[in-house]
Amino acid sequence: MKVLCRTSIFILRGMLLTLVVAGSLMGCSSWWKGEEEGEFSYKEPEPPPLVEPETIRTHEFLRESPSGRLYSLNPQSIAIVAQPDFIAGSDPRSYLRSEVTRAKKAGASFLPLHYYVAPDGLVYEGQSTEYAGELAHKRIQDSLLVGILGDFSQPTNFLPPPQEKTMIQLCAWLCAQHSINPGKIIPANQVNPDAEPLGVNLKNWFGPTDLLRKRVQQTLDKASAEAAKQKEGGFFFSGSSKEKRRPPDINEDF
Repeated sequence: MKVLCRTSIFILRGMLLTLVVAGSLMGCSSWWKGEEEGEFSYKEPEPPPLVEPETIRTHEFLRESPSGRLYSLNPQSIAIVAQPDFIAGSDPRSYLRSEVTRAKKAGASFLPLHYYVAPDGLVYEGQSTEYAGELAHKRIQDSLLVGILGDFSQPTNFLPPPQEKTMIQLCAWLCAQHSINPGKIIPANQVNPDAEPLGVNLKNWFGPTDLLRKRVQQTLDKASAEAAKQKEGGFFFSGSSKEKRRPPDINEDF
């Protein structure tokens, strides 16, 4: 009887092992098929459109306005500024109301940065891009200051995809608007050594992969290619020749 029971157990174990192996082989086969069909191949994300991202204007969330002396801005670069004291899940409007109060008490004219990018991808307007911002209590007259809300000091604190996409779109738009080379997108501590460190995950943007600048350049290149196509298309519909025709002079005699 005992021998029969042991034999049955061995048979059941053998059947179970056979099912597990068969399932694994089927899974591997499906994975290989998917690999062949390109289901698992990595694809570069599509560059965002070269337009100003959705931006909340200061009058929509602040009861403050600039005061005191304002200094002109001649932007030559875009500085990315860490804002690690922003608490994940909190309201950016409340944070920026507190920020402008602190800034004015410290002698600033308004919000110290020109833009603030929230985790949900919305952009909040700060100081006007006509005027200099402030970085660690130092006036900066040659850089646009873009703050990124969140603490990225730990390797596990990743940038939310909407925030990352908006950062690329905003930087590309600012490069186009102010004729700034993407190579001039820099960490804030290159503008002022006393600025808040970016944190591990934001530093990676400026590491060996140079990811942020590359994505911005891709966005600009795509927009340039699309503009060239539209221009060619316009010439095509206006005639076979690509040369512009001189409009008739209304004073000419016919």
